[in-house]
Amino acid sequence: MRVDNPTGLVEEGHALPFSPELSGNLLIVKDIDLGGNTLILQTDMQYRDESFTDVFDLPVTNTYDEVFEVNARVTYIFGDAEQYSISAFGQNLTGEEYCNYEQDLFAFSGAATCLPNDGEPLFGIEGRVEF
Repeated sequence: MRVDNPTGLVEEGHALPFSPELSGNLLIVKDIDLGGNTLILQTDMQYRDESFTDVFDLPVTNTYDEVFEVNARVTYIFGDAEQYSISAFGQNLTGEEYCNYEQDLFAFSGAATCLPNDGEPLFGIEGRVEF
């Protein structure tokens, strides 16, 4: 089936938007038995190659940059029925700064905008009770 393109907004042969040539995820988890309690060590890595943002070329907002992030988590599970857990985690340990969303605003302001992550690692503690 052929679809006509009367507006000319789609360039024939242009790469699909938001489809990097290369992407990958790696998750490593190790459970350690501590005599009825469990310690879980986890790390994950994510890589996305640069990708196009649209189906036609724009001068400023044409591509998202490549991204490489590393996250880690340590969880201790305890209690008679292993109903309690406490975790410490770190996200974006590599401090990657990238655009979460990029928008062409040339029609309104003559510019483009990037909504970036803050580029800072995020650390936290999380508790959980199951009943």
